[in-house]
Amino acid sequence: MELEMLYATYGDRINQLLLNLPESSDKLKIIIVHQVDDVCHNAQHLFSHRSDVKYFMMLDKGVTKSRNFALQQATADIILFCDDDVLYENFFDELIELYEKNPLISGITLNYSTPKYGISSKFKNKPYIHTLRTILSVGTIEVSVRLSSVRTSAAIFPEELGAGAKFYCCDEPVFLSRLIKCGFDMMYFPLSVGVHPDISSGLEINNYHALFSRLIAFRHIYGYFGG
Repeated sequence: MELEMLYATYGDRINQLLLNLPESSDKLKIIIVHQVDDVCHNAQHLFSHRSDVKYFMMLDKGVTKSRNFALQQATADIILFCDDDVLYENFFDELIELYEKNPLISGITLNYSTPKYGISSKFKNKPYIHTLRTILSVGTIEVSVRLSSVRTSAAIFPEELGAGAKFYCCDEPVFLSRLIKCGFDMMYFPLSVGVHPDISSGLEINNYHALFSRLIAFRHIYGYFGG
């Protein structure tokens, strides 16, 4: 089996991604969707030495647009959604093995640590099957999924939500809910992807846009009145 890392990045953050990019592996592919303000910012040349990396430039804004485009380009058995500021550890073989040992599982969410706090208390020490309630706390970099399940379900990220959009959070649980509603099992395993910076804007409900993001997500997941 092969694993494909789908990166979404914007502007000059491509330079940080270049530093954090995992080394080449025969079981690993990488897709980078780079959103820019004009074509002069094309960064294809930065990855010309990496045959395992596919680079795409996008003249648009919104991380969910990048991720949906990356999904269209993906070809590997398993996909992993990635951020440009995460320092990834060497967990790839373990993740592939989890999928091989659990053929009925369509998606696996993982955990991560931060420099200041380590692994958050929100992450359990034992595996469990996700429900429409447990997915509410899942962040994008925790998500891996079989590409075949995405193709079958036609699941995509809601482009009115996510970083770079007016309502900038809660896109992840909507994506996962679309897979679950199609009958696919999603599971959490206590395997760490790596180290993420301490600050995460999606964890705070401190303004109208953050609150309304949750309202939109709840309506996607539970229906208009339930949400």
